Amino acid sequence: RAEEKVSHALAGLSKVSARNPWKCLALSFLGCLLCGLGFLRFNSISDATELWVDQHSQQMKNMNWADQYFDGFGRPNRLLITAKDGGNVLEMDKMTEILQIADDVRALVDESGKKFADVCLNLGNGCFNSGVLRYFGTTAQFNSAVQSQADILEAVNKATYPDGQDAFASDSMGGIQRDVNGSVISATAV
Repeated sequence: RAEEKVSHALAGLSKVSARNPWKCLALSFLGCLLCGLGFLRFNSISDATELWVDQHSQQMKNMNWADQYFDGFGRPNRLLITAKDGGNVLEMDKMTEILQIADDVRALVDESGKKFADVCLNLGNGCFNSGVLRYFGTTAQFNSAVQSQADILEAVNKATYPDGQDAFASDSMGGIQRDVNGSVISATAV
């Protein structure tokens, strides 16, 4: 029954459209124009906090307050690195490769000419090293101080970083294995 009513209504609409094609086209065009008026207010948003965070949430209020009172940009980012063989990354050859990756990142320059040193977290004496690199400083410092895996393990088992801040191995390494004394003997990720 309902099918017949719909069928008759569509047949009637088809006849009216066939008798008045220009009016039908003009009405369709006008409908498209009315729907297209929404594009006048169209704007593109790419800021993740505007897209995914409720703008009236406590988190947004806290972030806006922090942005208002504290100068800064972004947040620290880290590369998570595992050994190709899935083994211990605290071996001499693997640490040398990790430091080479760090040097490659530091050498990057973007299309506007900004270098890593222009955008890193600078604490007055150079870019801040986070993660396992913080135990050693620069590649030059690593090369002068570390001669074996024993030197690497000695560094990552210290209670403080060279800058004097407390060091916690689990903050900078993953898949940690410890000996009976609780000292780090290997890690699968940094």
